[in-house]
Amino acid sequence: MRRVLFFNSSMVDGSLFVDFSLNELTNIGDCDEVRQIYGVLGRFVTYRRPGSFLVDTFPSLASIPLFNIFSNWQRIGAEIHKADSEVFLSFWNQMLEEVKAGTAPHSFGRDFVQSNYKAQGLDELDAAYTAYQSTSRKLIL
Repeated sequence: MRRVLFFNSSMVDGSLFVDFSLNELTNIGDCDEVRQIYGVLGRFVTYRRPGSFLVDTFPSLASIPLFNIFSNWQRIGAEIHKADSEVFLSFWNQMLEEVKAGTAPHSFGRDFVQSNYKAQGLDELDAAYTAYQSTSRKLIL
């Protein structure tokens, strides 16, 4: 039996609202996709909070080599980017497989995969982020 998870997010006054609705009740802790999404949101909170890093308050510090030697903001940013990229690419690769098999549901992601996104200068990671940023997502669990 396939469970369909509808994932909607919206920005209202700088706050991120996320709504999940399932066609059947399930323990969210049992769903790997939901854990991945919550992981992305948890990392988002880390760097979205103003003043998390001194360089947020004083952006000119980023161009000072001595500051970058003693600060860990670039390393943490790279770790967050790597972790988020793995999540986005896993969903993207799943969509690619479903499109090739002809089982992808009608969605923005499917239409985007079938478009000529590479001609627009987008690589796989850019395409994964673009497909994710549609206002309504449908994940097959």
